[in-house]
Amino acid sequence: MILTVDLGNSNLVTVLYDDKGRRVDDDRRDTIKEENYSRYRNFFQDVIDQFGMPEITTVTTSCVVPYLRNLLREVVSDLFPGAKHFQLQYNMVPNLKIHLKEPREIGSDLIATAYGALGKYDQPTIIADLGSATKLTVVNHPETFMGGLIIPGIPFQAKSLHQMIPHLPKIKLAKPDKIIGNDTMEAMQSGIINGALAGIIGLAEQIEKEVGQDCTWLITGGVSKLFSPKDLGRFHYDEFLLSDGLCYLTLRWLENEQ
Repeated sequence: MILTVDLGNSNLVTVLYDDKGRRVDDDRRDTIKEENYSRYRNFFQDVIDQFGMPEITTVTTSCVVPYLRNLLREVVSDLFPGAKHFQLQYNMVPNLKIHLKEPREIGSDLIATAYGALGKYDQPTIIADLGSATKLTVVNHPETFMGGLIIPGIPFQAKSLHQMIPHLPKIKLAKPDKIIGNDTMEAMQSGIINGALAGIIGLAEQIEKEVGQDCTWLITGGVSKLFSPKDLGRFHYDEFLLSDGLCYLTLRWLENEQ
């Protein structure tokens, strides 16, 4: 069995796959932001117990929190001593053409979502990944990461508005039923959440024009659950895009080792 681990700034997502790359089970929790070995070891033990104590032969991780990378590697090595461990970095995907001025700047999350898209969808693809930050990236065949853009995420926008203007309340991140709010809370929710979605759709349209051909539009990330399918227009919601990308790469690496 293959275990993928996506350690992001907001969420920690673990997904169990069989040896054919079929999803078996999954778990999503808030990221443990404390650099604490015991808490992470207990977390992984709890997840494995929840998954039914499967035999894990390979663990593939993506970590975008720099100070937790070594801890994650240590915990995985201790808990799964007989398993292969791949910790995704840009130099592990030499076939990926990275159209960045500094290719080493690409995050492992962006690599994983790129391969999730390359493995499952028609190209080129626009990927909107909504988390602590909102990232729009573009990938294309043959294995090309074209670049993208980064925007403050919806949770950050909500928090910042309250911090910068203290008389405005803290808000619950929930999409209101209509655009026009009838009190301060509704107005802030609509402005932040509907405004973010309108911005993402507008940017995707501009990206598609710049690419010069029709693209597949994908949306993923924990914050994207704020939106229903009817809200998303051309965007297709793929909850496990990043994890599936990690699994796709894992199967490729294992095959190359044979």
